[in-house]
Amino acid sequence: MHRHCRLLSLVGLGLLLSLPLSTSAQLSPGGAARPAGLEALAGPDAHFLRDDAGHLRSAYGMHLAVVGDDAPSRARKALELYGARFGALADALALGRVTQTSGLTVVRFHRQLDGLAVQARGAVVRLWPDGQVESIQARFGTAARALPDARLSVEQAQSVVRSDGLRFRELQLLGVRQAALDLGDRVARVFVIEAQDGERSSTRVEAYVDAHDGSLLLARPLVQEALGRVWDPNPVVADGMTSDVELQDLTSARFLTGRYVRVSSCSATGSSCSAAQRAMADSDGNFLFDPVDPSFDDPFAEVNVYFHVDRVARFFRDRLGFGWTCCGDTGVIEAIANYTETPGLAFENAFYSPASCGRGECPFLAMGQGMKDFGYDGDVIYHEYTHGVVDLVSSIVGFDIDPRRGVHYEPGAINEGTADYFSGSVTGDPEMAEYFTGLGGSFGAEGALRRLDNSMSCPNDLFGEVHADGNIWSGATWDVRGIVGPDEGDAIVFATLVDFPDNPDLTRAGETLLATAAAFEGMGRIDAGQLSAIQAAIETRGLVGCDREVPLDDGEIHRGYSGNDQITGSLGANVAPLHYRIDVPADATRLTLNIQKLTFAGRYGLYLRVGEPALFRSTRRPPLVADGEFPSTSEVVLDASSELPLPRCQTLYIGIISEDLTDVGQSIYQLQATLERSGDASATCPEPLMDAGVADADVALDAGLAEDAGSDAGADATASVGGGGGCGCRVSAASGGRPLLGLFGALALAGLLWRRRRA
Repeated sequence: MHRHCRLLSLVGLGLLLSLPLSTSAQLSPGGAARPAGLEALAGPDAHFLRDDAGHLRSAYGMHLAVVGDDAPSRARKALELYGARFGALADALALGRVTQTSGLTVVRFHRQLDGLAVQARGAVVRLWPDGQVESIQARFGTAARALPDARLSVEQAQSVVRSDGLRFRELQLLGVRQAALDLGDRVARVFVIEAQDGERSSTRVEAYVDAHDGSLLLARPLVQEALGRVWDPNPVVADGMTSDVELQDLTSARFLTGRYVRVSSCSATGSSCSAAQRAMADSDGNFLFDPVDPSFDDPFAEVNVYFHVDRVARFFRDRLGFGWTCCGDTGVIEAIANYTETPGLAFENAFYSPASCGRGECPFLAMGQGMKDFGYDGDVIYHEYTHGVVDLVSSIVGFDIDPRRGVHYEPGAINEGTADYFSGSVTGDPEMAEYFTGLGGSFGAEGALRRLDNSMSCPNDLFGEVHADGNIWSGATWDVRGIVGPDEGDAIVFATLVDFPDNPDLTRAGETLLATAAAFEGMGRIDAGQLSAIQAAIETRGLVGCDREVPLDDGEIHRGYSGNDQITGSLGANVAPLHYRIDVPADATRLTLNIQKLTFAGRYGLYLRVGEPALFRSTRRPPLVADGEFPSTSEVVLDASSELPLPRCQTLYIGIISEDLTDVGQSIYQLQATLERSGDASATCPEPLMDAGVADADVALDAGLAEDAGSDAGADATASVGGGGGCGCRVSAASGGRPLLGLFGALALAGLLWRRRRA
């Protein structure tokens, strides 16, 4: 019953696209009068979505005429007039990137507070070809008018990072800047200090130090794991046969330097990789080397990397109008083959390293030499190049803070899924990185590392880690490609990427994808039947109202990820990214929750709450507000006589704390719920008790959210406040620096464990 009620409380996105906005909601949150006639001026095809607090979070399908000399001025004028409806103030927004794609123009703004950029917060305005505003999305974040004063100097902030060491053997500080970081309940003034381990570029991180109290808030990884003779696209698909192909766009007659890419090999020094071009043309000007794998000085790998980087660069340039840039200027992408950092020691990864414009350094791709050469698989190269595209046209940090559930990694999953999508689209093959089959981390694929033609959906198939959960997004976008064809599919997915709000989760990504498809239908590029099919595909993937509450009703074993020790272990207070729930029927007699580690690390506590999710409070110990707390456990049994009685006819929510995360490191667990039932068809629900609630729950916050929703949260509201959402009874019984792992990193080798198996 609760599940059905919850779905009703989240008004389906499909209904929002077919029903007009209710005219009963005429006041903005807090009761202030709206700017005159937004709904009327937006046109009859406009659709509106709200956040939990009642603010508009996005409006699509509008035909809103605003004055201005160009796209940025019209976009800013729209925000001046209507930004308050979205929680955004135009005078606190700085102009970012302006991108034109498929006839649409997307203008991105970044939130400013006391002159500092607030990370992953801002607004995005998209305009039709005729200059009218088609959509507005905003994620302004926590309300704050000023930042706390800085009590630390730059030198003191750097000392904080030095004293922590970030678990580096040889900490090297590269640069520092000030910014603002939205922590969910406050906005902090921070020093952002770029650092790495010695000369190892693959370890680059940004450390965030609170400028007011001197605490190290987190360390965010910056690298993202991703006529010559080549593998086309990799040794498996090519059936072991190399191809002699024309190397296009070369500007050097001797080395692999071209108009769009320059390829070198790595000369490992013991602490870094010194780039040197080893592959040299023969007397005929050709680069015809035979593959040698494994090898740390294989010229074939350089040729292969050049061919595939040039191919994917041409794909984005010719099909989607995207040109590579370095710190705002047109540039050549650097790519390194045979990458390693210690002579003779395998480097089991491929990665994209973003630009550091303050130090004048351009981004680059690195293809590691491991048990297999990552530069041998074109799919891997296309994937890593796409990470660079995402970095340049969108604003995705990779993690975010849900003030009610804690840190999660869905933005990173969107990034990984997008990289997989375009990798597959370059070749038209849904199988990803066949050369790495059998090395682990296949995330559901058979005969490949991952597959785009998967059937994964939210929330059942969530794992909590970016590469695994990226399958849901890549599968949804591949569905779109199948519906409208490769050309329009690529255009829709790219336009969606450009129009993403800052740091989207799966729900926001799905909404943007559907809204972009609707814009293409409005321009006559797809028809109504195709739009309807896209909507159905998005709904099938569970992206409408997707949340991080995995149902345990099926009795299956579900596997999950603890979260990163530097991010979940600090900002997230060790609370695992995923939460779980189970509907307890009337005839239930006993419920057993069993959690086991599947890696060396892993010690867990289970926190149970009746009627709504365990509430995340980073400053509370333990950081989950719950009705039942079971630290350091492997099994919890609930029945009629347990301290927390089995909550028949209600929904039980489960949160997990990874207790050894900061000490031992990230881990993988499996969780299973075994429900015993009497089979008594006449069993009835117990009499409701008075709502005892949780004694130390943050009632003030819940009440504040409800008040904020105000009379403006009318018929177009998409979610009710709180996990219970008013569905059923709310009866509870009270009771007594390692970076995120890369595409093919160590966690990926354990990644097969994420797949659910039948109990």
